[in-house]
Amino acid sequence: MKKINVAIDGPAASGKSSISKNIADKLNFLYINTGLVYRSFAYLLKIHNYEINSSLVNKLKKHEIQLLKNEITLIDGKKEFENLRKEEIGILASKISSIIEIRKYAVKIQQKASSKGNVIMDGRDTTFRILPNAQVKIYLDSSSEIRANRRYLQLKGTKNESKYDDILKQIKTRDFRDKNREIDPLHISKDSIYIDSSNISIKEVEKIIYNLIKEAE
Repeated sequence: MKKINVAIDGPAASGKSSISKNIADKLNFLYINTGLVYRSFAYLLKIHNYEINSSLVNKLKKHEIQLLKNEITLIDGKKEFENLRKEEIGILASKISSIIEIRKYAVKIQQKASSKGNVIMDGRDTTFRILPNAQVKIYLDSSSEIRANRRYLQLKGTKNESKYDDILKQIKTRDFRDKNREIDPLHISKDSIYIDSSNISIKEVEKIIYNLIKEAE
């Protein structure tokens, strides 16, 4: 059986992670959330008070980041999960992701993690930069309001709970930054299949992508 790479692209909070993870579980594929690399960078920047300047990437290279199964992220051997999912870390991750040296280093970590077996990878440059030769490429989208509401419900009741209006503002800020950055701006690659999930359920989206993968096997 040939190795299958699946790349799922799209804006923040479009459901990429949960959908990718569910499908990976069904197919016994390795799931990789590429955004965790930038979130790891942002977390390191925050806890070590690193400045955003030309020496930042060299400081980050002193730390070890590993993307493992079940979204386990090891930063210098320590497991991190909730800290990486804070909205402030997401905003900072989006900000530093516009730095070309940072992006080049992130891609190396991401491609290394995807080098073994069948992989489903999600992130905002997977279809054209990280896995350009993936057999299945998806651009998953929905309105900013729907994405904000999904994130609001996801965080409700947790220690990272935020107001809907604040989340919507953050998502719009991230969308603008991601789509207008000079290096690898968020866009729909010509060979990606566009799916708008605004008016269909997550389960329906999963079924569509699952069938596309089975066809590619």
